[in-house]
Amino acid sequence: MESLWTDVRHSFSMMRRNPGFSAVAITALALGIGANTGIFSVINKVLLEPLPYPEPERLMKVGRKYPQGEGWSNSIPKYMVWRHNNVFSAMTIYDSGGPGLNLSAGDRPEQIKGIHVSADYFKVFGVNPD
Repeated sequence: MESLWTDVRHSFSMMRRNPGFSAVAITALALGIGANTGIFSVINKVLLEPLPYPEPERLMKVGRKYPQGEGWSNSIPKYMVWRHNNVFSAMTIYDSGGPGLNLSAGDRPEQIKGIHVSADYFKVFGVNPD
């Protein structure tokens, strides 16, 4: 334990003798720690935390497999056939190229992006559209 305190005292005395080097080293450490914290926060939110839905492990995205790879676009007629299966408790379809909508709550309306969804959309995600 005594050698630890000797090392700490020696480190501080070296930092006082070379303030330029100390500033660069402390800045590099601060940037590294900040970048690491930021990246972990994003990865934790996107990949590690469960989805904010009841029973997120039961959600599934259905797609089609082609010789060239997988495809996620599905047609409304295929959806109409798939929703009458006995496998899923509910099924929904949505489009990502929905209309632009005006949200008015002040002096100027704000333009927001909307999507078209099928009737069971809220049932699938376990929420009420109140």
